[in-house]
Amino acid sequence: LSLTIPRREFLLGLRTLRQGQQLSLSKLLETWAEMGYRSTEVVEEPGTFSRRGGIIDLFPPNERWPVRIELFGDEIDSMRQFDPSTQRSIQQVRSVVVAPANEGLPKFGPAAAGRLAQLDFSNCHPIAESDYRADIARLEVGAMTRGIEFYLPYLYARPGRLLDFLPDQGLLAVEDLSELDEAARELEAQAEESRQTSVRSGDLPANFAPALWAWDE
Repeated sequence: LSLTIPRREFLLGLRTLRQGQQLSLSKLLETWAEMGYRSTEVVEEPGTFSRRGGIIDLFPPNERWPVRIELFGDEIDSMRQFDPSTQRSIQQVRSVVVAPANEGLPKFGPAAAGRLAQLDFSNCHPIAESDYRADIARLEVGAMTRGIEFYLPYLYARPGRLLDFLPDQGLLAVEDLSELDEAARELEAQAEESRQTSVRSGDLPANFAPALWAWDE
């Protein structure tokens, strides 16, 4: 039921770094920011990167370990995986696939901000409205916003679904369809009840788009 990044945008966001590759460091860091990566002092968790001169640490969420990239000028001289808890090297690698770090990509923020301009804050309390407007201002300039996944209904013209990521020739086996149907509809009802509660309490604009795909869809 949950919304996610569209499959097309996920695949377009995949990047492969290889030993010996020539690159523009400034462009690379800019691309990572657009893919939802956060700059930190020390890389300890997925979706973060750090730079110390010609050494760049990166933790793609699709990899078990972060990777330390050493540059020689504009060329990748070496790459090695390391343990984020000890910062000690594990093994050298010749390539690494870098996937988007977040389901919500900041580069789609300006489009989202335009759609969010239609929100009705008349029922929201002042603190909630202030928080929304601050988020919208950050989205408008394509900046990473904490909790950006909250705005998935607005980031993409058509958000993705889990089923979109299954292989074209794959087989989905369901043991008990009626039980699954009942559970999904119950989850959908609970989500709508929670949404209405947030609207009544002034925490959510009344016309905020649903954060789930309807089960029938």
